[in-house]
Amino acid sequence: MTGTAVLFLVIAAAIIWGGLALSIMRLRRDGGADEGQAPHDL
Repeated sequence: MTGTAVLFLVIAAAIIWGGLALSIMRLRRDGGADEGQAPHDL
């Protein structure tokens, strides 16, 4: 049970950090969409 829980936490953390890294890379590749544009997420 403990090993499964640890494995699940590791996988969840990898998915979360992977998603954050992808979003940051997309923002940087777009050339900084925050310049001269209003953020759409707000």
